[in-house]
Amino acid sequence: MNGADTVTSLHRQPVRAGDTLLVPAGGTGAAGGTGGTAVHTAVPVPARRRPGRRRKWRGPVLAGAVALAVGVGGGLFLVGAPPFQDKEQGREEKAADQGQEQANEQANAREQEQGQEKGAELPAVTSAEQAVAADVGWQPVKEAVVREGDSVTVRFREGEWTVDSTSMPMTGPTGYDAENDRKLEFAKDCKVDPEAPFGTLLTRLSGAEDAQVRPVGDAVTFQAAGDGMVELRVNDGEGCLQDNQGELTVSVEITHTS
Repeated sequence: MNGADTVTSLHRQPVRAGDTLLVPAGGTGAAGGTGGTAVHTAVPVPARRRPGRRRKWRGPVLAGAVALAVGVGGGLFLVGAPPFQDKEQGREEKAADQGQEQANEQANAREQEQGQEKGAELPAVTSAEQAVAADVGWQPVKEAVVREGDSVTVRFREGEWTVDSTSMPMTGPTGYDAENDRKLEFAKDCKVDPEAPFGTLLTRLSGAEDAQVRPVGDAVTFQAAGDGMVELRVNDGEGCLQDNQGELTVSVEITHTS
């Protein structure tokens, strides 16, 4: 080695972060140098970084968790249910629905009770139907029991009869017309109601003194002046019925006031 040359040796020591590494700029002076002092370049050794595994997975995991929460929450909002809905709210809504059902049932029960009360206030109606023979006197309608103040309706349904089968035609509940009625002028004392033609359907209430006799015709409605039973007959009196024929079917309807 030339004593005039000054060479800085590069020791092969372990390189640590923060050391300065001398790198020859144009080669070493030991081999074919120019006889001058060798110039070296100082290069700092970069610090090593530890593997960043922990950092690499934290970011993606956190991002995935956030995305999952957002996705679940968004899905719940899309179907109309907010995320993390309180179960207590569902129980309160169920209790409210049950309370409404009970209220509806109570209201229906009250309506039924009121309807029954209204129905109880309405007058009861008794109806009966009976055939009335021409050759029999007063014929009671046993189902038609009347109390004072009741409304009574007697109505003709069907049938024909005659008060003289040998010489008079058949007639209905209104009796004979004026011309045929005059043919029986000789037997006028046989009439139960002198003002009505022979053959007229008559009604009265039995059990009452001087019960009013009413011509029915096709139908009649009256209010009972007392208690009794509806009776029906043809306008032809006792002792004059032997030559009568036929019958009428009649309905009786009683509306009770109490």
